Amino acid sequence: MKILAIGDLHGRIPNLRSLAGKEKPDIIICTGDFADDEKIRELIFRNWGKPWWQNIGKKRARQLVRESDKKGKKALEYLSKLNIPVYYIPGNSEGKYSYGKRILKNKSLHYSHLRKFRISGHYFIFHGGYIEPRIFFSTKILGERKKAAYLRRKRHDKEKKKIMRLFERTEKTVFVTHFTPYKLFDAVKNKKSPMNNKHVGVQAYSDIIKKYKPELYICGHMHENQGIAKIGRTRAICLGMGDKNVFLIKLDGKIAIRKRKL
Repeated sequence: MKILAIGDLHGRIPNLRSLAGKEKPDIIICTGDFADDEKIRELIFRNWGKPWWQNIGKKRARQLVRESDKKGKKALEYLSKLNIPVYYIPGNSEGKYSYGKRILKNKSLHYSHLRKFRISGHYFIFHGGYIEPRIFFSTKILGERKKAAYLRRKRHDKEKKKIMRLFERTEKTVFVTHFTPYKLFDAVKNKKSPMNNKHVGVQAYSDIIKKYKPELYICGHMHENQGIAKIGRTRAICLGMGDKNVFLIKLDGKIAIRKRKL
């Protein structure tokens, strides 16, 4: 089977029609962050450790969220019109369920967060949305008290158990997430970010890859770390931004991965 995998769009609409027509992928996988949250991200960095909306007010904040969300849904609508099954998860720019109802309106779209699909003899396991990065509960980087860090750890461990249940009685697995694993593709390279040069990956994903050894792992989130790696027997891809590059993956005995410019 052939997969077209695309990463964070952030409101941008990629020119995929020609490539999709030529390559004829069986499915499209999207790792989330459809919403255009650039303005919100700047406010988060500027107000680090505090509510990002405190200086602009809740009314203006709600307006920014609506504008961001509207652009994201337009990008998702474009993908649905390619008439290829689209398996998508939310990123941290949209809530876990904010785009879920769209599956009822378009047969091409498959909302895949915390779901497992069997496609062409492979099990595809998806996890999207926000999940606690290890650094937030293992250090004092947020200036939180011990109890807050403890609660973050509890939320992380609870979510990890949900994902692990999906791996029961599976083989030939493809694991797809929005966030990156801890210490894989996760070092921040952005001088504007308070997290610059720090690892912001998810421990649960690292543990799951080590335990279950999926054939293929696909993630997004880290725009600056687009690329291919290997963890033991697992081939891993960080899709990065999806407006200029996508990845074509063949699962046919051996795994073949190609990066294509748009």
